[in-house]
Amino acid sequence: MAESQLVFPYSSEKLDQLGKSLSVPRLSTYMVAAGHDARYAIALYLYNARLSKAFLFPLHVVEIVLRNAIDETLCNLYGTDWPNNVTFNNVLTAESASALGKAKERARALEKSRNPPRSQIVATLNFDFWSNLFRSEYDRPLWQVNLHRTLPHCQAGQTRPDIQKRVREINRFRNRVAHHEPILDADVSAIHTAIVSLVGMRCEIAEDWLKHHSTVHAVIRTRPKHGGGAGPTVMDRCDTNFQTVNGSESIFAVMSDYNVKAPAIVRVDPRGTPTGFLTLSDILLYSHVKASDVAGMVDFNEHTIDDVIMQQGLADCWVALDTTTALSDAIDHLRKPGVQAIIAVEKTKNGGAAKGAILKAHRRY
Repeated sequence: MAESQLVFPYSSEKLDQLGKSLSVPRLSTYMVAAGHDARYAIALYLYNARLSKAFLFPLHVVEIVLRNAIDETLCNLYGTDWPNNVTFNNVLTAESASALGKAKERARALEKSRNPPRSQIVATLNFDFWSNLFRSEYDRPLWQVNLHRTLPHCQAGQTRPDIQKRVREINRFRNRVAHHEPILDADVSAIHTAIVSLVGMRCEIAEDWLKHHSTVHAVIRTRPKHGGGAGPTVMDRCDTNFQTVNGSESIFAVMSDYNVKAPAIVRVDPRGTPTGFLTLSDILLYSHVKASDVAGMVDFNEHTIDDVIMQQGLADCWVALDTTTALSDAIDHLRKPGVQAIIAVEKTKNGGAAKGAILKAHRRY
């Protein structure tokens, strides 16, 4: 779910139409949580959707890692054709046998074959099937010897019931996310930890990879607050990948160090406090003007960043705001004529250091 930097222009009529389109029963949970403040309820609804999206990657990884681990164990116990092994099928409960039978039917349809490969059957089985294999009925045939072989990095003393409880909780949470249900009241930090640690029980490299790329905690920090349209802060939406200059540098020197991924160039004083703002486009427009004056020949060593700021009239094109300013309060500045950016500033005793930038034309968030 992409999110615009600009706040959606809510009105009473729009809130009413949103409520009808999303349905009153669906929004009721959010209305209660929001104290029946419709605007705040919609903010919570969006946060819930954003958080659910963030969990898709961890849930994807844990399901793939767990099912591959169990598949390997079943291959060792019942052969590479374990879905059709009579001994294994006799071990299954009626519920699991039914789930396996439906998976075989789906695999046959997908493969257009009476004997689809095991890999297709495994991919078709849902998380409920793998979760249910940790029930007590499978303790003796599957886990008394193979639990720590399947999950080699689980802590000493951890038992099948411990794993079953963790997998069951993850599965229930997964189903809530899959059915677009509210997860506002869930202990999402604990669930995320459980997911990561379960992956780590199988593969510590996969655990580190998952932690590195998961965005769950970043989204948790954006949970909206009640009152005054509060929500994500300026810092939550800032791009922290910007280039700093002091203004006296030549265009040539700045462009030699230019990072194409940095959307903003921020002029700062010796304390790091922002004193100006420009973009690559401003430099290009300045260069075009100067080149037109001298038949296309411009020595970038003879022109400074301050020259660009003065020539292009950029002194008033930006606003500095504290990093804790609510985005919904700050967004009015970007609507003002001529304002092209907000610079987030972390206030200190000696001023305030630039920490990030939001560009009016930037729509990545």
